[in-house]
Amino acid sequence: MPRILLLGGTTEANLMARAIADAGLAAVYSYAGRTEAPMAQPIHMRVGGFGGVEGLQAYLVTEGISHVIDATHPFAAGMSTNAVAACTAEICPLANGSTTSLSPTPTEAVPIIPLECAHIRST
Repeated sequence: MPRILLLGGTTEANLMARAIADAGLAAVYSYAGRTEAPMAQPIHMRVGGFGGVEGLQAYLVTEGISHVIDATHPFAAGMSTNAVAACTAEICPLANGSTTSLSPTPTEAVPIIPLECAHIRST
């Protein structure tokens, strides 16, 4: 069964978490370690860093992650870079679910998530 790691902390990530839960997919919502008051999510949550690329790779393997969605803030370039490197090394599909601006429109990224969930469910 597919298992998703949602790298979150954004409004879009919260909406994606709801869509993933509604689709009945197994997933983990990851907040950065500097998040002081993480918002409750409808999927399992973890808070904290991974320890760089190697730590993220290890997490993908030990947790059986099959897909990663990067829905971090646009200024979280380090996490996005680590996600690309770890997913490339582990041959794990990575979707970019973040917006390209600090003031996203409500339609950015969100409409594709139900379609992505359907695709993930079928793999």
